[in-house]
Amino acid sequence: MTTMPLLDRRGDWMKPADKLLIADPLAFLVEDHLRHRQICSFLIVNARRPQPNFETVALALAFLRHEFLLHDADERASLYPLMHARCEPDDEIELLIQRLMADHDTAREMAKTVCEILEGTLEGQEGLDNGESAQLLAFADKVKRYITLENAIILPLARTRLTTEDLATISKAMLLRRGVVMSSTERVQPRSNALVEADIEPNRQRSYEGKMR
Repeated sequence: MTTMPLLDRRGDWMKPADKLLIADPLAFLVEDHLRHRQICSFLIVNARRPQPNFETVALALAFLRHEFLLHDADERASLYPLMHARCEPDDEIELLIQRLMADHDTAREMAKTVCEILEGTLEGQEGLDNGESAQLLAFADKVKRYITLENAIILPLARTRLTTEDLATISKAMLLRRGVVMSSTERVQPRSNALVEADIEPNRQRSYEGKMR
């Protein structure tokens, strides 16, 4: 059986991002984006293979029904409004955020169809037809494109523009969405800018060149 290639720095793609990282919400979003990428990579593999791995199908389905929606809310309701408030006119962030919001809307609608396809797989449906495969591939492409933009532009700018109080506000909202209460001993120190830059640098130049195409 063919196994899906994993991103070594993320580790086991089957596990959600560590909730302790929410104390540094931008670091959590970087980590969550890696999980998104790996789920998308699985969907691409699944679209092209005759016999999927049912365990990983179930895990991808659970991700789309829960974590995917939480992540969307983290950015839509918490991150983007504060970016609007803090960024300078010269940052020219308005149009990009509008585009990303539209991409999120489209991806949420596409995810409903993807979930139906994955449910059919779990119910014993034999293989995917060409239309179903195309739906998985289109969804994976959409998500990978917008998280590349977020990694390359939004998150580095957020690290520069958002205040400590802003990050605490985002963290609190993310925790509330997940029903998590953290004690003071569980709080994670924010990562340095250099570490966040290391996570996002590979995608930056490509995304700047194509962000408004």
